Amino acid sequence: MQRSFFQVLKNTRFCLRSIGDSWLTNLFNREMDFLVDQASKIYGVFDVRSVCVAVSGGSDSLSLLILAQAWGYARDVNIVCVTVDHGLRSESAEEAMFVRELCGRIGVEHHILEWKNSQGIPHGRLENLAREARYDLLKNFCHDSSISLMLTGHTQNDQLETYEMRKMSGSSDLGLAGMSRIRSISDKLKLLRPLLMISRRQLENFLIAQNIQWKKDPMNEDSSFLRVALRKQIMSYDDEKMRTTLGEMQRLRKIRHELEVNAVDFLRNKVVFSDFGYASLHCDALEAETSAVQREIIRRVIWNVGGKKYAPSISEEIMLQIWTGKINTIGRCLLKIKKNIIYLLRENRGNNPSFVLLGPRRAVFDNRLVLESEDDLSDCKASWYREKEISCLRDICRNIGLPCIYRNNKIVFVYGIFCDSQMKISAYFVQKVNLFDVFL
Repeated sequence: MQRSFFQVLKNTRFCLRSIGDSWLTNLFNREMDFLVDQASKIYGVFDVRSVCVAVSGGSDSLSLLILAQAWGYARDVNIVCVTVDHGLRSESAEEAMFVRELCGRIGVEHHILEWKNSQGIPHGRLENLAREARYDLLKNFCHDSSISLMLTGHTQNDQLETYEMRKMSGSSDLGLAGMSRIRSISDKLKLLRPLLMISRRQLENFLIAQNIQWKKDPMNEDSSFLRVALRKQIMSYDDEKMRTTLGEMQRLRKIRHELEVNAVDFLRNKVVFSDFGYASLHCDALEAETSAVQREIIRRVIWNVGGKKYAPSISEEIMLQIWTGKINTIGRCLLKIKKNIIYLLRENRGNNPSFVLLGPRRAVFDNRLVLESEDDLSDCKASWYREKEISCLRDICRNIGLPCIYRNNKIVFVYGIFCDSQMKISAYFVQKVNLFDVFL
């Protein structure tokens, strides 16, 4: 007879009271089952034998840990807890050990990851850089551990903070839909946020009922951080303001979901991404879509081909100028319409492109083309190929951004044109991990 989660814990130093049949547990279980199912439908079947839970020691992430452990036990899924010690406060190491002690009591594997480069960062950049560093550490841990799904404890309060922050910065309606319940961290790792419909107060009450303490981060009281200031503003919402804001976000979420489903379907079936680093699509097919879907398609294609960190904003006016040929460069891309086909190509102007080694025989050019060689690439340099005409692409464009690789000031490789007989290199286009993400 299979033991319940409560029975498993009854011999530890504390028990989770009535966790198996609480409304919060049931809601969490339904949400997790739904998100895992959706992740499989969007990205392909996942190995969910192990799931990573990011836990800081605060009420949100501790609740997530307890709920995830109960969900995982009932489904034979191993829960792995990871805490990032950011080193920004003297208490951070103690908080990480606090989480480790709790994990030991409830039988969860725990790992502590340290961020060692936090010193000397200007206060104004600290919040964003700390978040990026935390995700990088978690991503690398999951990759090394062959884990495909990671959970974070973002709550309804975080969703409201995101709404107010984006509203303040003049975000579009799509941005005001808030955070998605699923998003890509990499090709191999997807992030799930199963607490976005639950308030922080509800989670705190849950922990109190289980007699579980949590840690409070004093940085969450520092109003010099914009998100903290907005957090305090949200706490002053009356019931009517809360209902109105949440209702508006729900309306925008539905609109954004439908739009992205249609855009992703088009991207999968009607856009060709060439290993030369450009994309093409038929004008007639694009014109058959609504204006909003057209803009989302073009936005994502430009984002992928141009290689920028963030996708550009495509307004109705910009889309009209694209159709009429009044815009031919945007987001580091060239736009060409020939014979009823739209081509989006990477420009080859400006500073030299990035050339990042992934190993002695593998490198990424311009954040979008992977180069692989039988020989060592570590002593090579890269630039744009700047000749006026590329014979294999002359019918499309003369200025496409292709990699030109040098060794000892001698060209050894230009993709599709020339390769030194002594050095064999192949290249292929890498799509951004978010290209086929659908808002949920």
